Amino acid sequence: MHAEVGFQAIRVALRDDLTMFMLTFRHQGPVPTDDLDAQRDLLRSSLAEAGWEIPAILHELPRARTLYLDRASQIRMPTWTSGRVALIGDAAASPSLLAGQGSALAMVEAYVLAAELAATPGDHRRAFDAYERRLTPMIASKQDAAHGLGIVFAPANRRDLLLLRSVGMKLMNIRPLAGLMLGRSLRDQAGLPTWPGR
Repeated sequence: MHAEVGFQAIRVALRDDLTMFMLTFRHQGPVPTDDLDAQRDLLRSSLAEAGWEIPAILHELPRARTLYLDRASQIRMPTWTSGRVALIGDAAASPSLLAGQGSALAMVEAYVLAAELAATPGDHRRAFDAYERRLTPMIASKQDAAHGLGIVFAPANRRDLLLLRSVGMKLMNIRPLAGLMLGRSLRDQAGLPTWPGR
């Protein structure tokens, strides 16, 4: 992993002599979604001044088997249900890749929705209301936390780079400090419902 002001690069070795790169960078303006050449151009222009292995990565970009480029974004919907349809996972409340936890939140949402449906047989409206009421505060806190994590993935300035990337990562190796730093984001008070009859 390597970070500089405005970007972060992560290199992951995979099987069969493959390597995956995850590049996160600050960018204002449109992001091309359907044009591979425009995506490659955006990466080259955004990371033109970057050091470390970035020049070699950009040189090999045309040989990449796959390329996925998109803006980090959240979904904040006023409601997760409509009629007889209920959404879970990123479709309901994506905190974004900056917060992570998408799979875990989807499992919690599915569990709560199923429990609420089981608790109110034949009345999906009550179940949907209970589902949203129970999870909205927790999901909102995850989404709010994601806004502050952008500086971890692409530090905005030298101070952020030094404090958060260099000092912050070293402090994560000290167990009590790591617990303090991550404690709130990893301990959720969703209050999972119990299943009827259990």
